[in-house]
Amino acid sequence: MTEIAVPFKNKPKLAIALTAGFSLALLLLPQPVRLSFSATLSNIIYAPFFSIGKVLSELLAVRQANQSLKNQLLQLSLENQALKETARENERLRGLLGLPAPPGFLPVAAELVGVESTHQPTELTVNRGTADGIRRNLPVVHLKGLVGKVVDATRNAAVIQMLFDPGCRVAARSQRSRVLGIVKWKSGPYLSLENVSPADDVAPGDTIVSSGLGGIFPEGLVVGTVRSVSSDTTSIFRKIELAPAVVFSALDEVFILVPHKASEGERK
Repeated sequence: MTEIAVPFKNKPKLAIALTAGFSLALLLLPQPVRLSFSATLSNIIYAPFFSIGKVLSELLAVRQANQSLKNQLLQLSLENQALKETARENERLRGLLGLPAPPGFLPVAAELVGVESTHQPTELTVNRGTADGIRRNLPVVHLKGLVGKVVDATRNAAVIQMLFDPGCRVAARSQRSRVLGIVKWKSGPYLSLENVSPADDVAPGDTIVSSGLGGIFPEGLVVGTVRSVSSDTTSIFRKIELAPAVVFSALDEVFILVPHKASEGERK
């Protein structure tokens, strides 16, 4: 049988022989020549790896610098947000200084610590209680108007019933015409002014304030603005919708109106 010739069949042996011959030749060269040749060969072989390593080091340094800049940007953003919130709080406190408390009452600032979790919340909890002179049936206001009244109080907390609670009633009147009525909530996003006859002068745009009748809410607290006036075929009274003065979903703090005598007695 004829043997098939395989090209480079003895390639490994040839490579070994060449490597051995090359190494022997290096040993026979003078030492300065060997050192120079070795340095040149090392530069040729390892230079690309040194270059790649340098590039990788530079990329790592750039990545670390970018991360540091991102961290600084985040910190500055958080500080900016905190400053804006402080500015808004200062604005609210400046408004408190100009809050026209009714005669005989002292406004006690209270922060919200809980809100009833429903689509239309009717109660909220604040961080003031009997230790601050808070008790049941004290009126609660915001800078823009009436919020509701205290319905329960412990030493360090109080529960506020808001105007959107079906059980809350406010004796009120039109600031313009002085027509009397009762403010309550029936349904939807608006309040209702009840017990107003067709002959009474109430018109859209009228400001409705507390009348002082009923013994809970002092006179002159803004409740809302008349949004619409229409006839109710099922009743002898007119159907009047009010847009509340307070945006209840945006409350941060409220002010409980404490009678001067009660607050002074509590401090003693």
